[in-house]
Amino acid sequence: VQAQMYSTYHMTDSQVFYNREDLWEIPQETYGESEQTMKAYYMVTKLPGESKESFIQMLPFTPTNKNNMISWLSVKCDPEDYGQMKVYKFPKEKTIYGPMQIESRIDQDTEISQKLTLWGQVGSRVIRGNLMVVPIEDSLIYVEPIYLQATQSKLPELKRVIFAYDDQVIMSENLNSAIAQLFNTETSRRFVASQDVKKPVKSSNIKADMQDVFYQLKQKIKQLDWNGVGEYFDRLDQLISTLDSTPQSLKD
Repeated sequence: VQAQMYSTYHMTDSQVFYNREDLWEIPQETYGESEQTMKAYYMVTKLPGESKESFIQMLPFTPTNKNNMISWLSVKCDPEDYGQMKVYKFPKEKTIYGPMQIESRIDQDTEISQKLTLWGQVGSRVIRGNLMVVPIEDSLIYVEPIYLQATQSKLPELKRVIFAYDDQVIMSENLNSAIAQLFNTETSRRFVASQDVKKPVKSSNIKADMQDVFYQLKQKIKQLDWNGVGEYFDRLDQLISTLDSTPQSLKD
């Protein structure tokens, strides 16, 4: 409701407001096999001008009757800043792709559209998930999951991820591999901040390390520190990945 109201009442010039010259609207997206109005979605990201990540709800805006993106609204969900709203506006002279423009580019990509059509003809239903616009530093990336649902099953399975950046759109098995196709290693780290490559764990007692990390993880959950939760999940995942290459004496 607040986003819908703000799409009109962001105008502060009385003449512009009276003539309704700068109306915004919540954009459409392709979901499943039809169009629907986008809904606010959650993410952990570092907002422009801030030094640390925040857990936010985000929603883009487009000008009325146009598909380019004009701004986006963020609402913080961390306990200390709960409900804090910020709107980030794009320069009107610069064209920023809106959700439906990205959806159209996906439809126009012959390789992607052929695969989606083929999967839909072999006893499965192709479900295009919610498109997410993700702000990363001074750029925007667009991510859309692709699910397959067998006709005899009601449980969709994530099959592919579509990734768009600038004028490039690719479909890959997961987000990491999609980013790797477009960027070198150094740039990829900047775009996937939540999955930083950490140094190998050097420990003489893997079991003790895992117990400590698990304890810290539970504490972060109790404190509702979602940044900390993500960090300790990454550490736990890294420790688990070292088990196959760890001598049995260290595991014990």
